[in-house]
Amino acid sequence: MSIFRWVNICLLLLLLSSCSSTTDEQLQTCELYNLRAFNYRYTSLDSLETNAARALSFSKGSSRNIAESYNNLGLAAYMRQDFMEANRCYEEAKKATHNQIELLISDIGLLKVCARASENKKFYDYETRIQKRLKRLKEESSDLDEHDLFRLMLAESDYHITASIYYYYMQQDQKARNELSQIKEEDLAVADTAQWTYYEYMLASVNMLGGTTYEEDVKMEFDTLLRLLFMSREKNLIYMEGNVLKAFTEKFL
Repeated sequence: MSIFRWVNICLLLLLLSSCSSTTDEQLQTCELYNLRAFNYRYTSLDSLETNAARALSFSKGSSRNIAESYNNLGLAAYMRQDFMEANRCYEEAKKATHNQIELLISDIGLLKVCARASENKKFYDYETRIQKRLKRLKEESSDLDEHDLFRLMLAESDYHITASIYYYYMQQDQKARNELSQIKEEDLAVADTAQWTYYEYMLASVNMLGGTTYEEDVKMEFDTLLRLLFMSREKNLIYMEGNVLKAFTEKFL
């Protein structure tokens, strides 16, 4: 082998190694920004959106990370009540990947949009699709990595909370209670304080706190909302704080 050919081979290997290293660093950066975006979802919409956009810029070559970035952007748009943009982001996420966790999260996001827009037929269509995805994912849960198992657990609880809110406003309280009863409270409390507060808020809303009389129900609801108000202020959960204050205004003032 000539010295020139050997040098060329070495240079090629170094180039490939550099590209691989750069790609790995980009993916790690993307995952970090997506994690930051996720952690900001109930505290700062600006930070949620900024970190999700940065994650997207580093996500090239990874369909799962692209989809996760779009799902975070979709959530930011939904919480700003920009439902058209939320729809676009969730559909982009679905186009980007075959990862069932991210497809599940996209469908849950679209379910939320349908609930807010009173698109009842689409809501039930997405609900059926979500239930099928959840069944399939649970059957294949042994094949999921730690990241996907975490996102699956939070996505499932998010779905049940979303469905309970929908049925609550449709004045179907028993259906709302059935949805909440499927959430594993202990696991959720450990995994994500922000989502757990939303779960507790809905328990109070549909009278699932365990009171045996009307007076007990009212007292327990008041105590729960007060506790959630202090907690949301302590944790800077501004979205939950707004919901709790609204509930106080409607029920106790």
